[in-house]
Amino acid sequence: MKFSAIVKGTRQDESVDLPPHISQDPETPPIKAVVRALNGIEEEFALANAAERARAQKAAKCESGDPIYELCLMVETVCAGFCDPDSPKTARVPLFDGGADQVREFFGREAITLMYSIQQEYQDRVAPTFKKLSPIEFFTGAQVLGGDDEQRARSFFVRCSVGLQWSYMRTLACQLVNSLAHSSTSGADSAANGQTTKSEPDATIQ
Repeated sequence: MKFSAIVKGTRQDESVDLPPHISQDPETPPIKAVVRALNGIEEEFALANAAERARAQKAAKCESGDPIYELCLMVETVCAGFCDPDSPKTARVPLFDGGADQVREFFGREAITLMYSIQQEYQDRVAPTFKKLSPIEFFTGAQVLGGDDEQRARSFFVRCSVGLQWSYMRTLACQLVNSLAHSSTSGADSAANGQTTKSEPDATIQ
């Protein structure tokens, strides 16, 4: 059977709420949209458009790690990944009819990042890359992330699903908290034994 006969059907998407735009009254309900996974053609265009825009904005390099390029890629992904919920399910049209400039005009980096994360999470569910790893594979990935080759570490991290990225971040946070708790306990034991320790200022997250 030919592939064209196998893949006949309606492209899947999911209803989502957008974060508020900069002109939106906080009392108004959120804007509705549908999010979908990008196919290879759409991703190719998103990458090309992001690189072109980043070069025009004097980005140091058009790759992950450059803040200008990363913002451009998020914007282009949002443009391609969010559709008008009132358009026919069999013929979705982009939500942002003004293109990438419309997204940049009405949303800040935080909102753009949130919309990009929403699209990536959906993409992970329907077309995952590294979605689940065995314990050994997870540890091997941690060795890559903590190794000296930063480019290899970044390449591995961006290919992980959002859920897997969260697992690595959670593991790191737990290690940090346990390390700080251990240091605090050691300091208390030293004080109890009559040894002086250097006090550190308290740090809080607002």
